[in-house]
Amino acid sequence: MIDDLWSQFREALGRARRVFVLGHSLHDPFLVDALRSVPPERLAVGIYGKDPQEMAAANGATLSVIEESFGSKVTVLPIVFGTEPSSVEAIRKWQQGTAGLSR
Repeated sequence: MIDDLWSQFREALGRARRVFVLGHSLHDPFLVDALRSVPPERLAVGIYGKDPQEMAAANGATLSVIEESFGSKVTVLPIVFGTEPSSVEAIRKWQQGTAGLSR
C-alpha cells in the first residue's frame, strides 16, 4: 500500500507545474528522491528566516540537504509566519517567475 502512495505522489509531481515544500526538514530520503524528479526551477523550499543569516542559523542542515540534493537552481524561500509580509511577497515572486513554464 505504501508503494502505491509513493507511486501516486511521483505521478503528481510529474504533472505539477510548481512544487512548494513547506514545513519539512527534508531528512526523508524517499521524499528527497521523489523531489529530485522535479526540475529545480519548478521547486521551492520554504525555510524559517527573514534573511540569509537567520535562515542559515536556523536551518543549516536543511540548507545542506537542499544544496546537495537539488543544486543551486532550486528556490529557497524565507518564511516567517504571522505578520511578516515579506514571506507572502517571496512566494508570490517565485510563483510569478514560474508562471510561464510549461509542463
